[in-house]
Amino acid sequence: MAFGKVIIRSESGEVEEYELTKPVTSVGRQPGNDIVLNTSAVSRYHARFDAADGQVYLVDLGTVNGTFLNDKPVVADSRVPLKSGDVMQMGDLALIFASPEARQRFDISLTPSSTTVEHPSVPFKMIVDDPHQVVAPGARMQLVVQLQNLLNEELQLSIGADGLNLNWVRFSRQDVLLVPQEIAEVLISIQPPRATNTRPGRYPLTLTAAVAGDPSSSLEIVREIDVVGYAGLAMVSGVQSRGGVYHIAVQNQGNLPLRISVDGFDERQLLEYQARPENVALAPGETKQVRLSVQPRRRGSVSEAQRVPFVILARGEGESSFQAPVIAAYRPVQPGVGGWAAALGIPVILAILVGIIVLVLVGMVLLGVGPLNGVLVSGLAPATKVPAVVAPAITESPAELPVIATLTPVPTAASAISSFTANPAEVTYRSNGRVTFNWTVGDVQSIRLADPTNNILDLPTEGASGTYEYPVASLQPGTNQFNLIVVGTDGSQETRPAQVTTVWTPCSADPATSVVREGPNPDAATTLSLPDPAAGETTVDVVIAGRTGPDAPFGQWLLVAYDDLINLDTVGWLPVADVTCPPGIDPNSYAIVPPDGTPTP
Repeated sequence: MAFGKVIIRSESGEVEEYELTKPVTSVGRQPGNDIVLNTSAVSRYHARFDAADGQVYLVDLGTVNGTFLNDKPVVADSRVPLKSGDVMQMGDLALIFASPEARQRFDISLTPSSTTVEHPSVPFKMIVDDPHQVVAPGARMQLVVQLQNLLNEELQLSIGADGLNLNWVRFSRQDVLLVPQEIAEVLISIQPPRATNTRPGRYPLTLTAAVAGDPSSSLEIVREIDVVGYAGLAMVSGVQSRGGVYHIAVQNQGNLPLRISVDGFDERQLLEYQARPENVALAPGETKQVRLSVQPRRRGSVSEAQRVPFVILARGEGESSFQAPVIAAYRPVQPGVGGWAAALGIPVILAILVGIIVLVLVGMVLLGVGPLNGVLVSGLAPATKVPAVVAPAITESPAELPVIATLTPVPTAASAISSFTANPAEVTYRSNGRVTFNWTVGDVQSIRLADPTNNILDLPTEGASGTYEYPVASLQPGTNQFNLIVVGTDGSQETRPAQVTTVWTPCSADPATSVVREGPNPDAATTLSLPDPAAGETTVDVVIAGRTGPDAPFGQWLLVAYDDLINLDTVGWLPVADVTCPPGIDPNSYAIVPPDGTPTP
């Protein structure tokens, strides 16, 4: 099984099954869709399934009758994550999603295998490894790609990737010059970061090799990368407050949901413990507080001068079963000052207390400890300053196996990135305008922005906040991920993602009267014809991908995508008069593009 399976049931009881083997799977009644639903209640291009971020998403393409997920309507052009057993309704058909077996159990094979990709019209072939094991966040996986020149002359090739966060992917080289009949290797290294936002699951890695300067001479293959989950917990206890109460912070530092309980233990069983809340559920990266009350088990069992060491235990529940300790100490609450205060006198007591406070504050400043410099961790040794960066040692394991966590204090230093947002987060494909990225950071050495093509831009570090504008016309259809990458003053690196989704509303054209051309010129060569309309219709859907400027020599033309309204990769030019758009769609709101159709970055 690939990224999942869709089971289709009709009202008459007929059942069909389709495996989702592509990063994008189109659904509709129009021939040419990956899944063709032959019923008039389904639109020609009704919906699609996107495999991304270790998850399969359902996208309704703005249909007339709509799409329903578990009896609830799906908002047009939104991406809704699917889980195994979800039921979708498209017209009079029910579609049931089944997640891949790899989500419950990863079958690991140590036997290398590979796949050969070739096409009669392409002058080279590509041989790609099949992934034979899973990869844990922070670990590295390598794939080998072989490229063979089938010509008797030199051939320049370029290789790229898509479908996976490109910050995870490194190539030994991306431009390859091959002499006649030569075979060359390219190593691809895949390393998901050990971070709470690295979602476990199955990811589609699309590898593409093409002849330099001729993108039409290309080969493509999809590889399924299985990323497993890991568990991690950090915990820190504050010093004892009056009444034997300890405030404990717990943080999930893994990428799996975590459920824990907090308790205490002392060897002599002199103390009893009560935690509130008793059980804590933590999402990846989430921090919560637990209040632990500690009291002597029996009256008089602990003397006033006694100091009882004990262990605060965090116990993982369910599949993430572990016990992790933090050492603390309990002192009985001292009695009031009545007896000896009367002997010494209140003024003398106050003077002594003030002197002690002054000495403590001076000592904290000289030693660099205290609330302004770190969190005081209770224990058998004197209070120490918590390190600013914590990297807990955690046993790597697939999600379904027990994971043992080694506890370290929760970091007290604030994240280097306070916020990173994109505005607007949803834009119209190839429209005018810009997306504004806003960020707020602390003291950092450098700030960089990686766009969806992994181009890196160095940003100024002056000030705590900044903005950058990115042209909408340069965004690809669907979801575009940007990453803000900062390096802190301590040399540590942090990355924060922001996504921008491009959507589109189809216009229409008449195949009987419209001729698609390669340029905005009535004398330009014609490209592929517009597809035939569906039964009972006279027009076909097209998506505007740009326009000519006001000074164009042959009047206003529109660059339109047609035939494939999922990937929008088949484009050509039509006069503006040949395109009819729904109300609210203004052709002048789209970006001006050159005759070759490539928007200026």
